[in-house]
Amino acid sequence: MEKFFKRLTAAVMTVAMLATSVLFLSAFAASAHDVPQTVPLRSTLESIGAQVDWTRTQTTVSLNDDVFVFTPGSLQARLNSEEITLSHPVIITNSIAVMSADDAALISALVQSPPIDTSPEVPVGEFAQTIQTAQIAAQQAAEVGVAGLSIALVDAETGFTWTHGFGMADTNRNLPVNADTMFQIGSVSKQFTAIAVMQLVEQGLVDLDAPLVRYIPEFSILPSARYGGNSDNITVRMLLNNTSGVPSNWMRAFYVTGSEHYQGAMNDLLDWLKTRELSFVPGTRYEYANNNWVLAGILVARVTGHTNYFEGFVEYTDENIFAPLGMTRSTFEFTPDLTNVAMAHIMTGMQDDMFLVSKISAGSILSSANDMAQYMHFMLGGEADAQILSRASIAQMLRVQTNHVEMSGAQLGYGLGFAQIQLPDGFQYVGHSGGTLHFHTDLILDPNAGLGVFVATNSTTGALAAQAISVAVIQSALEEKTGSIPRVPVDGPQMDPDATPVELSEDEISELYVLEGAYDFGIGGIWELHIEDGALVWTPLYGGEAEVAVPMSDGTFQGPVGRYLFNVDGDDISVTYMSPIFGIMPGARITISDDTQAPEGFSSWVGQYDFVPVLGNDITISDYIVIAIDEFGRPTITQHVAMLDVLSEVLGINMVTSNILTLIDGTWYLGLTPILFSMDNGVATIDFMGATFARS
Repeated sequence: MEKFFKRLTAAVMTVAMLATSVLFLSAFAASAHDVPQTVPLRSTLESIGAQVDWTRTQTTVSLNDDVFVFTPGSLQARLNSEEITLSHPVIITNSIAVMSADDAALISALVQSPPIDTSPEVPVGEFAQTIQTAQIAAQQAAEVGVAGLSIALVDAETGFTWTHGFGMADTNRNLPVNADTMFQIGSVSKQFTAIAVMQLVEQGLVDLDAPLVRYIPEFSILPSARYGGNSDNITVRMLLNNTSGVPSNWMRAFYVTGSEHYQGAMNDLLDWLKTRELSFVPGTRYEYANNNWVLAGILVARVTGHTNYFEGFVEYTDENIFAPLGMTRSTFEFTPDLTNVAMAHIMTGMQDDMFLVSKISAGSILSSANDMAQYMHFMLGGEADAQILSRASIAQMLRVQTNHVEMSGAQLGYGLGFAQIQLPDGFQYVGHSGGTLHFHTDLILDPNAGLGVFVATNSTTGALAAQAISVAVIQSALEEKTGSIPRVPVDGPQMDPDATPVELSEDEISELYVLEGAYDFGIGGIWELHIEDGALVWTPLYGGEAEVAVPMSDGTFQGPVGRYLFNVDGDDISVTYMSPIFGIMPGARITISDDTQAPEGFSSWVGQYDFVPVLGNDITISDYIVIAIDEFGRPTITQHVAMLDVLSEVLGINMVTSNILTLIDGTWYLGLTPILFSMDNGVATIDFMGATFARS
């Protein structure tokens, strides 16, 4: 569990930005014979005469004169006063405690009771294997702390629909998830914003390739100091395919804790953008930017005659998208009167405050599995309550309109509200993921096969699970329906799943020393590599436990939860970290040299910077930021996130990552993100991703 949460830190930071991520858990793709057969704990043990007292933290089973005590999630149990070790932990899913059939048989044998019937209740009929895959995946998600989960699977060609809820929507009130439970779906919302714009295109009210200023005359952004550019050249299409150059700043007034504070975030965006610079020349590159979608929402409201952008956009989408499609459990606006809403959780048993996305057209929809199933039927050409957009417009939305970029080892191209993702194993699909502070979702469509999958979770730990499960389910459905999982040939790092550990000769070990040094894994931090006894020893530069990776027969090195593959090109050395749990993470070897040293005078900026709200109830993912100079004399930035600080305390490990700042043309950068320092009446401030932080 500790290893999981260490790697989860990077994923949380990435996915929580509402960006399209490509992390996936191939373990969830396992077929039924790869995972333990499970049985309901209570009904199974009661069938042999046991008395079961079950709570969410402990299960006590009295059988004859023996007493068993189980703790969900733990392999350790007790029989009377003796400890016993289970083959698999007890899992709670959909408010039901389940245990492995092997462990149930063990209990029966220990107390010499009649044999237990462990024949599993398996799904039957259409997509039975896929439904079982989804059920197993939900159990595995519960093991890593996902409180609640909702799934929808559709086949538009046959009209098939399967929806289901697992776990808890509200642990404080003990309310389970069902197929009508509403989840925040994050950036999956962008598809609906794109539909609204495309409806206006079909009505002749908007031209995709016309300048945005035609519809919003007061819109403007300053040219980039590094690249130039003119915001008058930004078209409507560029908003929808993320090539506009509009700054991606998303932290400023992005989340609020009360629906009464929704309004300001959209209505003041135009004034704020006039003070910002373009990120690049419009139309020259792809960069995921939530502000593109806020502008698209403003466009919809403006063109349809509304002066209040928030109210106008909500009204338009309610009347022209959700109502016609029969999506009665869907809305861009959270209101206190909504019922059966999944509450926010850091992890199972750790419920948190409900944070809302204030820039609604970028990612604020609440929806249910049943509603998203209805939507997928429409998008795939199946039966739907209404045809709100032409097939030609839908095809244009799904078609890639940008150059492909690499994200976490996968290839990504973007259409209009949809991404095309090619995973490193060659599997390719169209869809979109979504992530807010606690909610993580994924939607995948396969127009050729007529299949669609939607997954939603209500926990920070669902950052990895949502996309993992959706990929596993769509692959299983494709195999059941068509007999195969289509893949395209891929270049790049590969690993043999059947590779075994090997012992290297002294000569082979000596050749490894060229790999030693520091490697930058981006938001995953900087790790130093040393060779010891033929194994790789990775040590995080800013504290934490070392990890050992041993050589494998395919040339990779196996770590605790993933493998490392090196590419040596002369003096340039890079490494790719490949994990069935944490996806693909590229790393580049770096040199710690004098040019990374903090310049004279930088010490005047050192200190803790606290977040300054824009709205009355505005919050952000980074509660405070620390600027420091590390032991090597380099300037660093550390973002402190409340939910990660809580997890660090609970798990007893450090989950906070520090990163090195770089100075380019007089401006400090974290990666490609500018960090603007200023001094106002003796108070030092930082402008970071659109949010302001003031030194304590």
